[in-house]
Amino acid sequence: MSEQQTRKRELEGVVVSAKSAQTVVVAVERRTRHPLYQRVVRTTSRYHAHDASDAIQEGARVRIRESRPLSKLKRWEVVAVLS
Repeated sequence: MSEQQTRKRELEGVVVSAKSAQTVVVAVERRTRHPLYQRVVRTTSRYHAHDASDAIQEGARVRIRESRPLSKLKRWEVVAVLS
């Protein structure tokens, strides 16, 4: 099956660390409603993503996609740099 046929999740987030070789850490923020207090709460998840170009800097907004396991922590790859 090709990339077009498989439905892999894509997320957008901000690069918070680019210190490792060919790896960036992307923080993805979600907004959910608290079940009891009904207040909107921000939750942040951090994903290790593969950056083949090794040129993405901290603070960049990127889109990441699920991929096969590339290392112990990396299960995502950078698809596009948005800003």
